Amino acid sequence: MFKSVNSLINKKYNRILKVENKNSNIENYFKKFLEEQFNKLAARISYSLVYDDKKDTLIIKTKTKIVANELSLRTSDLIKFFRSNSIKLGRIVIQ
Repeated sequence: MFKSVNSLINKKYNRILKVENKNSNIENYFKKFLEEQFNKLAARISYSLVYDDKKDTLIIKTKTKIVANELSLRTSDLIKFFRSNSIKLGRIVIQ
């Protein structure tokens, strides 16, 4: 019985590590994408990223509609950028 509890805990722990690793990769590559697309304005853009592992979705929340509209126009470039860096997402939501 203790072996099964220990294996469950190890599986949960490993999954948490994978999700944290993917979150940090997404955050870093999204910053690079913003720098590539918006140059000097990238430092002024305020956003928050939420990655849902179970639904395989990335939610990008911005404070202004202008930034959200610009990102939605460049969604295909963002998807290509993530795929070229071996990050595959099921869905991207921009708010």
